[in-house]
Amino acid sequence: MIKKDATQLLVSAADPLLMHIRIKNYKRILSNVFNNLFVGVAFGSKVREPAEVAEIVNYFNYLKDYDKSIEFIYPLMETQNHGMMITHLVENFYDRCEDNILFMEDDDFILNSRMLETHVRALNEGKYDFVGDPRGCVSNFKLIDLEVKYMREDRVLTDHDSVCSYQFGHYWPTHFLIKKKFVKKDDMFRAYHFEPGEIINYRGRFIQLDEECDSDTFVKFSIDMMSRINKGYQFNLYDCKLDNVDSQDSYFFHMGIIEQKPYVTFNDDIYDKINDYYIYHIGSASCLNRFHVVVENDLLENEMFTEIIERVNVGDLATVSQIYRRYHVYKAIFESVKNDEELKMFKDRYLHNFDLADNFFRQIKINVLMESIGTRFVPSDFYTHAFKQIVGI
Repeated sequence: MIKKDATQLLVSAADPLLMHIRIKNYKRILSNVFNNLFVGVAFGSKVREPAEVAEIVNYFNYLKDYDKSIEFIYPLMETQNHGMMITHLVENFYDRCEDNILFMEDDDFILNSRMLETHVRALNEGKYDFVGDPRGCVSNFKLIDLEVKYMREDRVLTDHDSVCSYQFGHYWPTHFLIKKKFVKKDDMFRAYHFEPGEIINYRGRFIQLDEECDSDTFVKFSIDMMSRINKGYQFNLYDCKLDNVDSQDSYFFHMGIIEQKPYVTFNDDIYDKINDYYIYHIGSASCLNRFHVVVENDLLENEMFTEIIERVNVGDLATVSQIYRRYHVYKAIFESVKNDEELKMFKDRYLHNFDLADNFFRQIKINVLMESIGTRFVPSDFYTHAFKQIVGI
């Protein structure tokens, strides 16, 4: 066990299944690393009935069970997007955060807490100042090229000479660990629009944009943060070269989809490998909201299902495959905890809605559609296995 001097800030949807996993993971495993867990809960873009909101609030407090290290906040509509929610969390809890802060979104989970402990210890020993999973997410790639150039010049990353280093200059809020002293209470975490001619100060260099630039969540913060830190650790889910079996197994497990590669099979030791993976990122799990709410057949009016029909009608089966992949994983997660006492009050509702959804997918012949584009899905048992590890089963 390491010295507890870290805080987890979580952006979450109002989903009982994922929150049950999250709290069980924290109480059983991650509380050895974190002093506290602050959760910002969003109910989605649509107005919820007061009774539904009250039920979620009561249920989440039930999961908390008077644990003073856990705190939920339920912000207003203007904080529904992830960037605004992160801002809200930082503004409200900055003074109560410990020396290290882990930013996470509702569809990301720590699989290997030992690796997290290693990173927190390294931050405490001054080996590096942040751990980030690289991303691009800007409309102006000239900006990324300049950022990477300056990062290389300053040898910012600990694995500076690796061929996988310096993929981008920005990071995801899906898993981002940083010393608190490099975060300001008024930092900007939401999507940001840079105007043409705007000058960016990046590690002491001044970049003047010759065209406008849209940037996604966490990009503006990544740019500002980079002028404060000295050294960073770039975390990659898998080897960027994908030229070995271990990397390939990791790649397809994290992607959840095997496309145009009918010859790919997982090695027999895949279950052991899953135990050693650091994190798992579902990818936009917010589309699965409200599977705990029974409104007879009206579940099929959920935007997830209406979008699938629209995409099928225009032949966009690649998007359909991504939506179905999330559902495929979500059901596998349910399998890992379906008999837990804490989920008992929602179990029948989930089973009812899964039946409706499965019937919907049979009607649109999802397997035929996916076969037509050479797509198959990673076995659901892999994810049930992973989430049993996450909750300590």
